[in-house]
Amino acid sequence: MEFLLFTAVTLGLLMVLISWNGSLFRIKDGDAGHEVILARLDLLQTAISQRSEPSTTTFTADASSADSIPMQDFALITSGAFPIPPLTSMFDTTLRLPSWHMWRRTPDQHSFEGHSAKLALTANLSQGSCWKLPETRGYLGIGFKTPVIITHISIEHLPSQSGSSVLDAPRDIVFWGFVEHVENLRRYRSFNPSEDDQPPEAVIVASRRQNPAGSFIKLAHVEYSLHDFHVQTFPVHESVLRSGFDFGLVVVEIRSNWGAAETCLYRVRVHGREVHELLQVGL
Repeated sequence: MEFLLFTAVTLGLLMVLISWNGSLFRIKDGDAGHEVILARLDLLQTAISQRSEPSTTTFTADASSADSIPMQDFALITSGAFPIPPLTSMFDTTLRLPSWHMWRRTPDQHSFEGHSAKLALTANLSQGSCWKLPETRGYLGIGFKTPVIITHISIEHLPSQSGSSVLDAPRDIVFWGFVEHVENLRRYRSFNPSEDDQPPEAVIVASRRQNPAGSFIKLAHVEYSLHDFHVQTFPVHESVLRSGFDFGLVVVEIRSNWGAAETCLYRVRVHGREVHELLQVGL
């Protein structure tokens, strides 16, 4: 019933937006229509909130399903996503290239015991097929093929009934979106994020080398639970969703795990809508 409510509200939002003769991203703050869209986004977020608390809980689906999260994953390698070495742990940040997307054509320079960061962007959940960190903390930069309006992010680990230790699962996780381009930066100036809400210093330094004008914004701060379904999905903060940001890259910051000396990130998923897809339907 909750999923049907979520679907109905989402479709209702899309129908209202489709009736507009213009793009959601071209509406100015002063336009009356902007308030209508924000109201619909608020209704959508209310439906999401009824299913889960944004910071601490998740919504899960039928464990008998082969892939029980009924949302597109924009963080898959096969969907055009790619890890960004300068924004990923254990990388030499002195290297420079003219574009984030150039990193897709460079070798995977840093992995621990052969466990590449690319493994966290695949659908392979076999034991050991994970991005392995030699410690409890780390971060992974993920670039998308095209900009995405992010609504949810999922973390996946081995099921507890698999017989393997799950103490290397990430526990305390922060998701960061990189704000760039004129319209997003205009929204960011009125967003007023906390100055204490920042990713690791190495991530900030690397991002400024690439794009000095860009800034990071916290999408969600969550805890992955060992006691819930092994795929756990978290909504982004309501304020971010309502502000209409789109993102070309995110950083997944792991701040702790469940007690192991090493950490394994089996899969991270990013859900939402592509900007060009919304434009094609006349939003």
